[in-house]
Order: sequence, then C-alpha cells, then structure tokens
Amino acid sequence: MATGCGDRKKGGACLFKSANFVNWTAVGWLHHPQGPQNTQFWECPDFFQIPGTDKWVLKGSASGDWWALGSYTQKTGMVEDTFTPISYDVHDGSTQALGLQKYDFGQFYASKTFYDPVKKRQILWGWVAEEGRSPHAGEDWSSIQSLPRSVLIDPTNTSRLMFPPIEELETLRGTPITIPSTVVKSKGTAPLPMITSSFGQMEIEINITADFTQPGVQAGISVMGGVPVFLQSLPKKMNVEGVNLLTVNAGGHVGQSVIGPSTSTVNLRVFLDKSSIEAYAAGGRGVVSKRVYPTAAQLAQGIQLINTGASDVTISGTAWPMATATYPTADELLA
Repeated sequence: MATGCGDRKKGGACLFKSANFVNWTAVGWLHHPQGPQNTQFWECPDFFQIPGTDKWVLKGSASGDWWALGSYTQKTGMVEDTFTPISYDVHDGSTQALGLQKYDFGQFYASKTFYDPVKKRQILWGWVAEEGRSPHAGEDWSSIQSLPRSVLIDPTNTSRLMFPPIEELETLRGTPITIPSTVVKSKGTAPLPMITSSFGQMEIEINITADFTQPGVQAGISVMGGVPVFLQSLPKKMNVEGVNLLTVNAGGHVGQSVIGPSTSTVNLRVFLDKSSIEAYAAGGRGVVSKRVYPTAAQLAQGIQLINTGASDVTISGTAWPMATATYPTADELLA
C-alpha cells in the first residue's frame, strides 16, 4: 500500500506491506524524489502499470497532479520496492524542455485511474473543483468529475504520456456540423453562426494549420461567452527534433511544453458543458480543464475562431451537439 507522505522537506509515496492484510509494516519509500521543485508533501498517490507494457506510472497530487513514467521492481519481504523513472521525475522538468509532466494543466486534482479489463486499458478521472467563490448562482452542486480519459504512452516519444478522451464519448455525438476550412487573419476572428449555445453539451474538434516551428503562432477558438482556448508555438530554439513544443491555454489555465508530432497541422478537441471546458491538444498530449459560469448574454456572443498570433492560420473542423450521458438505475447496477 502506497500513501501520500513527506519528511518535512520533500514529498513522496510511503510504502507499507502486509502478509495478511491485517498487520501492516512501514517499510520506507516507494519513491522519494529529491528534485528542487518537489513539494513537502504528496496527496492522493496513484501507481499502476500501463496495460500491455512493462512501464509503470507514479502520480502524486501536489499543486496539480504530476506523473512520472518508469520501471518497477517488487522485492520480497518487508523491504522497499524500487520505482525508477525513465521520464522526468514527479514535480521535475521545466518549461524550457520536455518537462512539466501534469495530467491536466487546469482545474484538476486528486485523480484516480481504474483498469478496464474488457478493453485492457487504464482510465483516468479527476476532480474538477469550482473556481472562485462557491456556490455560484443557480448551482446545487460543488465540483464535478472530469470526462474519462485513457492513459497511453506517446508513440512519438516513449518517455511521455498522453491522455485522450475515451472512444465511448463519441457515441454521445449528435448530427455533425462542418466547420469549413477558414483562413483566419493575424489578430482576426471568424464567427461560427452554425454553432449555437442552445446545444448545451457540445464537442468541437478543430485542426489548426500553421508553421508551428516558428514563434508567434497563437490560434484556436473562443467559447462560453468569450473564453479563449488556443494553441501557441514556443520559440524555435526550444523545438526538439521530431516534435513541436506548444502551449495550450484555456481561459488563463496554461499548459507549457505540450508535445506534438512535427507537423504543420495540430488537432484541438474541446468539450463544453454548462459550467466546464475540457481542451485536449495534439491527441491528449496536453490537457486543460476549466470551470466557467457564463450568463445568457455572454453565451449569446456565440462561438468563433480566433487568431491572436503574428501570422495567418487555416482552421477547419467539426462540431457535434453532445447527448447527456445516461447513468444506470439502481436495479441495473444490482443486476
């Protein structure tokens, strides 16, 4: 059993072992990173194997949910096991390289994964708390659960993870609405009158075509009463062969060093609900969740493509009204 803990200097995951699940012995650390950015204490650790691989993920919650990918050696007896990162360690890395390994760069914490034995995959859910004072007008809840996401090893960089939405979410899609290929001028916008706030839940997928190897690209979509969700290229000197380094921004929640394949077109999927935005960049290589509370007047502003960057970009895509997920009844659960 791994628990969140710390030694008043650095946080980590403490390890307890038992031969009978009644009597437990504290044997030491499962992992105790000594990097300068590691905080004093971890909460809500998670530790699991990526299905179909020999790689393991360790997550600690400390000002966000930070992960490390590595190898695991289990040892017999009341002694410490060993987790050895092959990626940056938990709470390590920097915005200047392939670091900042967070599940989600927005309002997201205390997450937990579950193994799906049918499709042999690991599924991630997180706690998406309110932002600002709570409750907001009209609310009878506090906090929501994120959409479920898969946890995958990035095929373009096997020391990195990606977190795409699970494929079952596509069954909630309604009639598709085409977003035609549109050249959005530098510092310009392009309204999308075919998409209205009356849809309620919605999924929007856009492809942004630009030279992401050059600085100054900053384009995406404005939703939920003017909240910008966009991708931004990082300076060329920060690029690594074979990938693009980007940031994804959802209304001020900024994820640094999102990694995408080296291509002129980058994908951005955005899910909207009545008080939430979830943005997935480059196939889930960077994810940002945000809570929003727009008024009817703000929603009436509609949805538009945006380009705040220094050069023109081309954006195309598809939008879908999104059905409400139906939950099982008590009788169905008991059956």
